[in-house]
Amino acid sequence: MGFIAGINRIIQLLGDTFRQLFRGRIWLILLAYYAFQWLILYGHEQFASPVFGWLASLTLSFKDANRATAFTHYPMHYVFLPDVYGNAKLVAGLFFEGLALGAVAAAFQQRFSRKVSGVPATKLWLQLVVAWVVLNGLTLVLSYAVPAALSSQLYSPKRVAVFSFIIMPALFTICMALFYYSIPIVMITGRNGLYATGQALKLFVRYPIITLVLSALVVAGPILVAAVSSGYATTIVDKFRPELVYWLLVVGLFLEMIASFVWMGTASRLLVDELE
Repeated sequence: MGFIAGINRIIQLLGDTFRQLFRGRIWLILLAYYAFQWLILYGHEQFASPVFGWLASLTLSFKDANRATAFTHYPMHYVFLPDVYGNAKLVAGLFFEGLALGAVAAAFQQRFSRKVSGVPATKLWLQLVVAWVVLNGLTLVLSYAVPAALSSQLYSPKRVAVFSFIIMPALFTICMALFYYSIPIVMITGRNGLYATGQALKLFVRYPIITLVLSALVVAGPILVAAVSSGYATTIVDKFRPELVYWLLVVGLFLEMIASFVWMGTASRLLVDELE
């Protein structure tokens, strides 16, 4: 596919996706899932609350004692909030994110195609989890392995900034591109997660530039906010209002919800065209 044809294809995929912007069912699913994620975040932010305190305690039980103690003191609470909440968010995502995204992909398919599989996301839950684990498992490995491998090179603020805002986002974009279509493939074909992973890789090879551009659009906002909130939490707490860390994480969830809309919409649109 030529450069101009590729640009036109990206514009078409985005255009078809945003034409569904006011479809209530799609947003109902996304709002339900990200409201659930916000409740988990709020529970960790309100760690002293008798209603939510148990949630933070459960997450902290997997942390070392010193960090757990620091988390319960203001303002250090906000320094560790991105890390502590991130672990809880990952566990919740393991069980529910694939299911939510699969349901969104099915809703998009109903708008794009006359041939609808009709298989509910709940029946494909385990396969959606498999597809989710492959994508997020690789992302998680990169997030730990790459900083560890390059730690000796990150000896100045400038290098840290380049690493946080250029190198890691580029790696996460490639990771997303490799498995961009896997969750919609599970929903649209009804096949297992490993089959969907293999097919997603084939589609990436067939449409590498299109998929990389779409992946970059999807991950840009959430990764930027995550890099600021996690990498610069201490600076925010010391020089600004500590609560700003919490609000950055809220913004990050909102951007993830928008990104999920674009992700499932564009991936489902391309898959429908491929299958029909």
